[in-house]
Amino acid sequence: MTILEVNIGTLMSAYATHSTHSIELFPYNENRTKIKRTLFSIHRSVSLIMSLWTQHYKDLMFIDVNFFTKKGRPFELFEFTNTCCQFIDKTRSMLLEKWYGEIQDILIRGNKRRLLPDVRKPKMLGRFYNCVAALMTQQLEDLCIKSIEGYVNFMYDYGNVEDIFYHIIEKHYQKVMPEISLSLNSSPELRTLSHEDLTRNHPSKLPTNSRLYLFLTYDQIRKAKRVPWKSFCEENCNGASKLRKVLSKGKKSNPGQKISINLKDQDTIKSNPGLRISINLEDQDTIVFNPSFSKLRKELVRLIDTIVSGIDKFIRIENILYTDLKLSNDTYLKPAIPISIIQGAKEKIIFLLEEQRIGPELRLQDFDDYISLMNGIDAERIGKFIDSDPPFEDYCENLLLFKEKEAQIPKDLWGTYSTNIVDENDCRPTGRITRLGKEYETIAKKALSIPADTAELMKSKAYVALVEDKIAPEMEIRLRVNMDHILWLMDHAIYSPLEIKKNSNTFQWYLQLPQIFKENREIIADKTIEYQELLKRRIEQFRRDLDSYNEQVQEYNQWGDFSLLSKYKKKATILDNRLVAAMNTIDKINEEETAYGWELTQYPIRKKTHDQLKPFKTLFDAAQDFVDKHNLWMNSQVGTYEPEDIENDVSQIYRIVQKLERQMGDHPQTMILIRDMQYPLK
Repeated sequence: MTILEVNIGTLMSAYATHSTHSIELFPYNENRTKIKRTLFSIHRSVSLIMSLWTQHYKDLMFIDVNFFTKKGRPFELFEFTNTCCQFIDKTRSMLLEKWYGEIQDILIRGNKRRLLPDVRKPKMLGRFYNCVAALMTQQLEDLCIKSIEGYVNFMYDYGNVEDIFYHIIEKHYQKVMPEISLSLNSSPELRTLSHEDLTRNHPSKLPTNSRLYLFLTYDQIRKAKRVPWKSFCEENCNGASKLRKVLSKGKKSNPGQKISINLKDQDTIKSNPGLRISINLEDQDTIVFNPSFSKLRKELVRLIDTIVSGIDKFIRIENILYTDLKLSNDTYLKPAIPISIIQGAKEKIIFLLEEQRIGPELRLQDFDDYISLMNGIDAERIGKFIDSDPPFEDYCENLLLFKEKEAQIPKDLWGTYSTNIVDENDCRPTGRITRLGKEYETIAKKALSIPADTAELMKSKAYVALVEDKIAPEMEIRLRVNMDHILWLMDHAIYSPLEIKKNSNTFQWYLQLPQIFKENREIIADKTIEYQELLKRRIEQFRRDLDSYNEQVQEYNQWGDFSLLSKYKKKATILDNRLVAAMNTIDKINEEETAYGWELTQYPIRKKTHDQLKPFKTLFDAAQDFVDKHNLWMNSQVGTYEPEDIENDVSQIYRIVQKLERQMGDHPQTMILIRDMQYPLK
């Protein structure tokens, strides 16, 4: 464990000298000095490291099994293994950070007090850190072995509250009168179970970490003469003294007052709540466990290897403290867990799973009579039946058939049953009435929405008229039919508060429909006045815009400066785009006028303005095109452009200019601009 480097040769030599020559003194002082220099098993810093582990890390384990115990519920395999791995990583990180940090503090303080060997004596210093490494290795090994044993013990200490509940009832309850109530006491509420609950029914949910009590009134105790209270309490209860006091008081006590007696066997509550497995259907006729037992075995055994790997790669402490000094050839500690311990733990886990798989596998036989429910044969048959749109009477007959099967399943499978098909049948009318409620809600949303413009106003008006005339009467008929179906189903199915609320919402929407139509008419009336006034203002503004466009075109007669050609073109292009957009505006205005039944307004000034603009825009476009190409031709390298292409472009532009010259002879300023263009063209 520790590094003991004692000069054995010196000791043996001294012993031989003493035995042979008794007159010579044993070299006591010399050997005492050597032992003091080389033996570090009793050293202040080493002792502190040992005390640190004993005080703070003695009860540490890689897996905190108490976490699972406190949860008190079975875990899924993935959840269990993932949580265990998180615990292992967390413990390892704590050791590397906290434990190593505290050991470093101890060694640094020892070095300041000159308790550690001098760094100038690397051999002696190396022996000291060999001792520290041996101690840390032992502590890691102890932690790993204890964690493996704790994990295995936890896996074997399995059980759940319901199993223990029935175990205690079987042992204790039959010895007392049936009319005495037996209760589970759990904070914050107390669940009282009747005799029928205890003997026949399986409680659906029991509190976690509960304690079992007998709740007895004084009158019950005195009347139950055939119950051997004294022997019963001494054998089964922790409250025998209470009963003796009650029996001794006789009629002096309050007959209705209750006392609670804590039943024994509380230690039967197990620490391991177990792992949850489910069953799946494969290949239409095979029921398998999920996860499989092979998967369980693999993952639970793998956790042991994960625990062992948790003590790997712990760096030697001197490599952290002395980064520039090599005191050992080893970089990491070398904890070694005996193979027998690891293999023995794995074999125990495997044996446990092999033992526990027998019961669940036998339980699968209970599902054979209901394989048609599980493999989809019944579901397919019911699906075809529903798709055929049968009358409600046939539907009710089919529902009763499956309700009988549902009632039989709990008796055969002890509370494990499937109601998918029955639920589907039960929920079909409920689903219909729910969808009907959503349709009512959609109608209300559309009818009460505020139209953004005249087009939406007319759509809303037409939609509400259609709903009032055709859709609403048809929906009312559907609602009456569904209501009859719901009333019948309420005698054969239990509806949750949420389902009842959904059904009631549909009827509430139906009752609100007349008010919704009234509010829609009010919205239509208000918005009609508002949008008509808005349309009038838009028409007036549009007329002013067209007059402004016409005035702008009149100014084009004064434009003749060739240097401002690009500016002329830009303004003409903007005005042309506005006149084109004005056509769309006219169409929208006319649509709204038609919707309101007004006479359509005409805007001849738009076409007049556009016709006046067209020759000016053509001139400006052609002139700017020539200027741009002329600059490109003149500033490019000879041969870049073909002479024929240049001649064709010039001829085309020249013909446009000649045509415009004949059309615009009565515009003096424009003719100046045309002549300025003709010169470079010629």
